[in-house]
Amino acid sequence: MLERAQNLSSYVDEVRERKLYCQSLKRKPEDASEMEAFLAGTSDAEANFHLWLARKPNRKSRALERKANRLLNCAVTARPMDCLDCGLKGFVRFYCGNRYCRYCGNQVFVRLFAKYIRLQEIVQRLMCRDGFRPSAVLATFTFTTANLGRMPTAEEIRQFNRDVRMTLRLVCKRLKIGASQFGVLWCDEFGGWNPKLQDFNTNLHCHGIWLGPFLPLKLVSAIWSEVRGNSDYRVVIESVPFNDGVPDFARALGHALKYTSKHVSTYPPERLAELELAFNGVRRVHTMGLFYNAPETKKDDEPTASPLCPKCNGHLAYPRNCALQLVKDLEKEGRVDLEALRRSLGAQKIPEEAPC
Repeated sequence: MLERAQNLSSYVDEVRERKLYCQSLKRKPEDASEMEAFLAGTSDAEANFHLWLARKPNRKSRALERKANRLLNCAVTARPMDCLDCGLKGFVRFYCGNRYCRYCGNQVFVRLFAKYIRLQEIVQRLMCRDGFRPSAVLATFTFTTANLGRMPTAEEIRQFNRDVRMTLRLVCKRLKIGASQFGVLWCDEFGGWNPKLQDFNTNLHCHGIWLGPFLPLKLVSAIWSEVRGNSDYRVVIESVPFNDGVPDFARALGHALKYTSKHVSTYPPERLAELELAFNGVRRVHTMGLFYNAPETKKDDEPTASPLCPKCNGHLAYPRNCALQLVKDLEKEGRVDLEALRRSLGAQKIPEEAPC
């Protein structure tokens, strides 16, 4: 049984790598002939695929080096920008965008929350119809796994997410729940500091939101145990409280997504590096059903081509020498932080008391 599971895991990995290889060929129009040969299964194309696969560890190491370089330059380097109207000379800081950066981690949560809070329209459509009983429930769930005593690898985290998805699909099949009757969102997480062990926890688990018909806890737990193939499991399902007669979706969403930036500002660098390596190339937030690729999560407003001047709303432009420079050098030139200036001027426009 164990040998069969290992063979199945290796087959899934190879299928995934073949899909990634096809995607890399599609990005280059000049590789169209190579793409056709690979789909046809020629020996030369197979040899090129295995060569590409052998070079993958080097590509991963270079990607991590580039990510570390971005993290090193985050918030300490910037590009100069000048206002074409009022002549204000400022700079815009460079941000790495890494999920476990002390500067960018909180912004990742803000962007995710702003994107998925729009799913509240779907929740209200299913649960808040005047004159009708709710056709769905809103609940939070937690899937846990056994603690390996070490940080799981990226592939182990992917397998965990595949198991969560398979469990929910089997539950929906048993209960005859269609894809248009439910919505699911979950986020992966590791435990925090363990005072007994005097070390950080390595127990992989996820927190999520379920919108749909009632889920029997025993059924979900039994299927989760079957999918994982062991008894080291725990499933928790709790209903979301109501606020003014409406399910508090914002509270449930905040509980599920807060783990994207939890303790980023307090963890030591070693722990942040462990998390970055574990989740490198792995998606942390997953959706299914009505929540998957929902039109409500799409951005409606198109951003402007360039930011506007915080002082006069004029157009900002890069000067001739606009390469990344240290912030301290730009401040010596008399330039100001445009984002900090925008926040300070915006705070001055807010009245201390609301008009009567």
